[in-house]
Amino acid sequence: MIQLIHRIETEEERAFRRGKLGMAIFFVSLSMLFGGFLVGLFVLRARVAEWRPPGLGGLPWELWISTALLAIGSWQLWLAQRAAAVSRRAEVFPAVRRATYALLAFLVAQAAGWIDLTLHGFAPATRNLYTFSFYALTLLHALHVLGGFFPLYRVWRVARELGYGAAHHAGLSYCAMYWHYLGCVWVAILVSLHALA
Repeated sequence: MIQLIHRIETEEERAFRRGKLGMAIFFVSLSMLFGGFLVGLFVLRARVAEWRPPGLGGLPWELWISTALLAIGSWQLWLAQRAAAVSRRAEVFPAVRRATYALLAFLVAQAAGWIDLTLHGFAPATRNLYTFSFYALTLLHALHVLGGFFPLYRVWRVARELGYGAAHHAGLSYCAMYWHYLGCVWVAILVSLHALA
């Protein structure tokens, strides 16, 4: 006779499932914000005769560097999650630290891209819809990136104290989900800016 053993879900597991649902709802609302902005830009682009200012080259090269940095940060958080899930506690903090440095470097690369455009005569105050769209989209994303450093700081502190293990890593998982989401949004923004050009 085969016995079926039903594992009883712990309160922490139920809370984690509820938290994942909350994150999904949060991501849907953010997607509506970013998606609405992008759709509006494509509609505007179709109706405007002069979209790009003459002399504006492609996207600043710093954006490609920042994309790689965001991918590295997201990957490092994924590695931290994997290590925590199997209680390799000593591996979590180094991955979180590398992720944090990569994500801070992402912001520096973004700022360098803005400065590069400004030095080439395409300041945020330029009366041009493409330039406005570029700064508005990248700034909107950068604000969400800045917001992501608050939970990342909390994750840093817990990971430094070896606090994440198989039974307790929900905070790390939520934080990683947020940064993975921001990476996906960034790729959508980059593709859209390239298409709008």
